[in-house]
Amino acid sequence: MNKTNLYSIFDKYIEKFDLFNNDEHSEYYKWEICCSFPSLMQAALSSPDELFAVELSKVRKSTWNVIDNYTTPFYGLCKLAETEPAAVKNLFLKFYSEDNGDITVRQKKINEFIKLSNKLTEKYYPGSYLYKNDLHSVTAYMFLNDPDNNYLFKASHCNNFADCIGFVENWGSKDSFDLSVFYRMCNQVIEEIKHYQPLLERNRLRYDGRFHTELHPDNNLHILLFDIIYCCTTYDLFDGMIFSKINRSANNNDRKIGQMRALQAKADVEKYQMQLSEISEIKKALYREFAENTTVVHKTYGNAYIKEIDSKRGLLTIITENNEERKVGIVISCLNGLLPVNSDVKTMLESKSDIITNEKIIENKYKQANSQLELYSDQL
Repeated sequence: MNKTNLYSIFDKYIEKFDLFNNDEHSEYYKWEICCSFPSLMQAALSSPDELFAVELSKVRKSTWNVIDNYTTPFYGLCKLAETEPAAVKNLFLKFYSEDNGDITVRQKKINEFIKLSNKLTEKYYPGSYLYKNDLHSVTAYMFLNDPDNNYLFKASHCNNFADCIGFVENWGSKDSFDLSVFYRMCNQVIEEIKHYQPLLERNRLRYDGRFHTELHPDNNLHILLFDIIYCCTTYDLFDGMIFSKINRSANNNDRKIGQMRALQAKADVEKYQMQLSEISEIKKALYREFAENTTVVHKTYGNAYIKEIDSKRGLLTIITENNEERKVGIVISCLNGLLPVNSDVKTMLESKSDIITNEKIIENKYKQANSQLELYSDQL
């Protein structure tokens, strides 16, 4: 991700905040819509069929130009509701059914809504392009009803934004659209927003009462993200930045390679982490076999007095019968039978001798795998 461009967008958004939200532009209306839409939609879906078209029109009216603009898919659904209220209502009820955050299920619901709504449109308004639903309108129905858990896709705006911040993954289009890729970009940007205090501070000004209207709290900052993406193209926040259109199809193979490397790194991290944990447990068991100020029989040095246990370095300092001070490695001495341990500890030690003798190598491999995982973490 090109964070230089991203932060430049944030700074320009901050700079033009008052312009976006003055009486002429009133871009805060997105927060206003998200505040009223869920209750209006719930009222519509709870209404009897004979009143559904009227109630659905109230919902549409609340959305201003977020959905209906050059085309009017929401108006088309309101017209269809006059003739087939049960069919249109059922579309929305299935669409708003719980998916427990499963993006695959959500993708299927979006695809199904587009397919069935357009089939119904074609039945009553054959050839009418104006009334057809698409990714923008359908993600808008979902986003406005639950902005904390969804993102709104507007193709030209989102593609321009992705080009500018260097997001190379291909989310496709129409039937090939991959919602998970689009959500991944949005999630990555949200994480940057959360750590950019000047932007958060300016965003909080929305809620100081200056707009004299009720706004959605936007706890997860999804509305803010959509507003930033929208304003980038509408108010040319890209001005002065250098970037080019990305061929995402060409980068798709790079993405797959990155995913493979990320998954391998993740598996390696887990593997070496487990081995280091096993080594740690074995060491603890070994160290419990010895105590300072006690005697021990060393195979080479004979009876000896344990002066000190250095668990950090894995050493015993012993005093031999000849009053000589010796430092011996606990693990290697036990492995080689130079120091006695109970049978259970000995069995455990011997069964894991292959990893415990390679502790330093495993530690280095663990560090390397972690570095690799960090490098490709955004590919997971």
